[in-house]
Amino acid sequence: MATDRYTPRSRHSRAATRPVPRRRPGPPPRRPAPPPAGPSSTPWLLAGSTLGILALVLTLATWLTRPELDGPQAGCVIAVDAQGSAGAMLTSYRQWLAKQASDCAAEDRGRLSIALVSGETRTGTVTPVTVDLRALKLTGNDVRDAANVRQKIARAVQEADRAILAAPNQHGGTDIVGMLCVAGDLLQGHTPATLVLDTDGMNNKAPYRLSAIPLDDASITTYVKQLKADGQLCDLRGTRVLMYGVGIGAGTGKLSAQRLAGIQRFWEAVVRGTGAELAVYQRNP
Repeated sequence: MATDRYTPRSRHSRAATRPVPRRRPGPPPRRPAPPPAGPSSTPWLLAGSTLGILALVLTLATWLTRPELDGPQAGCVIAVDAQGSAGAMLTSYRQWLAKQASDCAAEDRGRLSIALVSGETRTGTVTPVTVDLRALKLTGNDVRDAANVRQKIARAVQEADRAILAAPNQHGGTDIVGMLCVAGDLLQGHTPATLVLDTDGMNNKAPYRLSAIPLDDASITTYVKQLKADGQLCDLRGTRVLMYGVGIGAGTGKLSAQRLAGIQRFWEAVVRGTGAELAVYQRNP
């Protein structure tokens, strides 16, 4: 009997060594795509930073330009020659006074005094209208603070109109020279210091009646020396003096051009003798 070529063992071995088919690796799993990017916030960040910097700069500028309340206070004296030959100038003075006061004292929160030039202009006889703008309580709002300052100045000007421009007539001439020492007392310790003289420039207090005395250079030099010796030229160093109305009062209408020029030289020399600067000498502000 023929035998099978393959024994059970051999069949088993052949089946065991038969290669097992392998699964091919598939593609890697897909990850979900990130959401689309929204609008960039960079421009908004830049805009916010710019506005913040601008606000800081404005605040710093406001702080730097405010008057220094702990340092020397500015001082301003407005002396009004409203009687005698200058009496006809009252209308002009009323038009000038408010702006002069504001220009002189508002920005620096200064101490403002408005005084009358009389026949005996001395510190003991002059009662000025005075307002201390530094004493105002600031709110921190620049617009509101500026309005409060303007209101305070307006009240001082109104009071000066009643007490000074409408004051009873004085006698004894017009002592403009005497106002230099009154201003020296009122401006003492104030920086910067300003003296505004609203006047026709005609000092009519003896012995310096400018409509009659010689006004050549040699005579003016003598007058200045005598005024210093008499203690009538007080220390006004650092003060700016502004004279308005010179040459337009009733007392100057008939004076010659030579006399008017001599009057100007007189005031230039007198103011220089106090150590002050005659910054303005003109008919109208």
